Amino acid sequence: MRRLIDITLYLARQNGAFRGQNESNTSLNKGNFLELVQLLSNYDSIKMHLDHINKIHSKQKQPITQNDIISAFATYVRGESLKEMDESKTFSILLDETTDVSHVEQVSFVVRFVHQMEIKERFLQVCDVSGTTAK
Repeated sequence: MRRLIDITLYLARQNGAFRGQNESNTSLNKGNFLELVQLLSNYDSIKMHLDHINKIHSKQKQPITQNDIISAFATYVRGESLKEMDESKTFSILLDETTDVSHVEQVSFVVRFVHQMEIKERFLQVCDVSGTTAK
């Protein structure tokens, strides 16, 4: 489990996509998360464990579990960022609206602040919005 958490932290820190378009066992590219799990399995006893997991279709490789891990990390990172922002004397909020490929309007929230004499910028979240008028 620790390796899966480390992979999740690594991808989050690098702003990497977790999933691939095709995560089936026959796919040549299953996405960053599963490919990193497979890569790390080549170097130690985790390979035997992964072989066992593949046979029983472990929940740890399922999107719902990945989402749970990502959500927990996001909550923690967001909380730490807000603590740093609370300690700063100045901050700004940046909002940017865009429409995704399915024509859903979304707003991204970013904060910028000075913490211990260093300018920091932190992405907080993306939210769907029902409209972009001032009403």
